[in-house]
Amino acid sequence: MRASTVCCAMLIGLSLALPAHATQKYWVGPASDGVWSTNANWPDSPGGSPTSKPIANDGVSFIGFASTSAADLGAIAITNITFLTERC
Repeated sequence: MRASTVCCAMLIGLSLALPAHATQKYWVGPASDGVWSTNANWPDSPGGSPTSKPIANDGVSFIGFASTSAADLGAIAITNITFLTERC
């Protein structure tokens, strides 16, 4: 019984440590200004319509082209940055 209580507590602790929501954002900018904080630069899927800029725990991907951008999102944690050679 004691081992199952410890195991259950560990699972609860792990689930609390994981981010509640994470989205992969895809850079399509520059929309007009080339900054990460512009919502129009970031769809949730390759080729999709831009929705919103990345927030804490999101991942970002750059697809198949050279671009200059300014990461002006402030102090947030991005989970990953991916550079893809072509659309997924």
